[in-house]
Amino acid sequence: MKKLKMPMFVNIMNYQKRRFVLFWLIMMQILWLLVPNPLFAEDITIDGTSTTPITLGNGDNLIINSGATLNSGYNNGVYASSGSATVINNGSIYSADPSLYAIRDTPGVSVDIYNAGTLSAGYAIRLWGTAGVLENSGTIVGRSGYAIRIGGSLGIFTNTGIVGVSSGGSYGVSNGGSVGTVNNLQDTFWWRGTLPLNYNIIINGTNSYGKLNSDGASG
Repeated sequence: MKKLKMPMFVNIMNYQKRRFVLFWLIMMQILWLLVPNPLFAEDITIDGTSTTPITLGNGDNLIINSGATLNSGYNNGVYASSGSATVINNGSIYSADPSLYAIRDTPGVSVDIYNAGTLSAGYAIRLWGTAGVLENSGTIVGRSGYAIRIGGSLGIFTNTGIVGVSSGGSYGVSNGGSVGTVNNLQDTFWWRGTLPLNYNIIINGTNSYGKLNSDGASG
């Protein structure tokens, strides 16, 4: 019994299909490499001086190294816009606008902040989302209002540095949301609004330990 041969035109069509599929696979790989994909996290590092405001998306990490400066002019310095993000500041973040922030988020967003440098703005930090960690071993200054405004939730706030205000400012922290635990070393630590669920004093010595000063606090 003779074996039937495939017609020549069928083989040609299969060959053309394979070439077509191969072409588009190659093109997709090229586009994948060339076009930025917003679904993937990004690490942003500042080593010198930058005047460009930073917007962070889901999974993004911003690192400002020692001696580096982010001066956003009359804009928010860092804006966490979606998902979860992390800011590690060993330099300085500055906004000249008296009504804006060095770092701010938005409801539904989580931003963890580790500050060993300087944050200076009208209101240095605004947390309206669900932040997990705020650690400060540097300086957080509100020049025209509160240094830190909390309207969402914050899990753990550890302060071994300075949180305060300059001329024209008010309280160091204004909490209209919820804070789980505060660990504090600063003796001039002013708090207004709802008190944290837990407050722990950090003691460095007989004359060096945390004090919580409050006026209009509740909870």
